[in-house]
Amino acid sequence: MKKHGVTFLNILDTSKDAVSTAYRRYRTSGVPVSYIIDRKGRVAAAWYGYSKGDLRGKEALKKLGVK
Repeated sequence: MKKHGVTFLNILDTSKDAVSTAYRRYRTSGVPVSYIIDRKGRVAAAWYGYSKGDLRGKEALKKLGVK
């Protein structure tokens, strides 16, 4: 992430507890999974997978008024 200049918060936790929580509480079924959390702590957007040039993150942030 440093190599590509990523400056937003990222969490990588592969512990058994984290994986269990992701599948049980957040019902994820694949990786990578991305979440945009609003200022009130609510999930504003979520999606699975990655493809170069994907604009889902930028679009979700725009809807929240983030430039």
